[in-house]
Amino acid sequence: QIYVSIFYDQTKEHRLVGVTRKKLAGLAQLLKRDAARVHLRAADERLGLVDGAVCLRQHLEVLPLQEVMLDFRHLGEHVNDASRKTLGEATEAGKAFSDDVLHTARHEGYEPFFAKLLDWRTVQRGGKRRIADQLLNYVAERREMMPYDKCDQHGWDVGTGPMESMCGVTTDRIKGRGRR
Repeated sequence: QIYVSIFYDQTKEHRLVGVTRKKLAGLAQLLKRDAARVHLRAADERLGLVDGAVCLRQHLEVLPLQEVMLDFRHLGEHVNDASRKTLGEATEAGKAFSDDVLHTARHEGYEPFFAKLLDWRTVQRGGKRRIADQLLNYVAERREMMPYDKCDQHGWDVGTGPMESMCGVTTDRIKGRGRR
């Protein structure tokens, strides 16, 4: 297991990529070191984007960040997965539900988004209700990480595209994909 971090400015003109294989303790050291290198405290806006793993969010708490956000693509994966399992694979109803709730999360905020998920849950039964509950729990645990409605007004990224891209490139350079 390796951990990759990337610090970049909004225009993505400047990037600092860090890599460690020292488990989570090494990640904390890497983040602190690289934050000092890029003078993170002096930045006007300081955001962290993560894939939703609780351990990653906890490690970002050592940094002077204004927001730690859940990558919108990862949220979308969870919503789409629950939609497929409850409304059917590749159905118009499933696509419409996913599009609607994700649009709400992105542009209207957490409260209206969560309300739509609750409405959807109420009509589910049995195993489908358990799937709905899992999504609701996932979302509720990450509530503070979803200020997507503020992102447009500030010009913030909502996705970890630069990070995901760098993970692939860095993995190839360090060890090769699929190797240990």
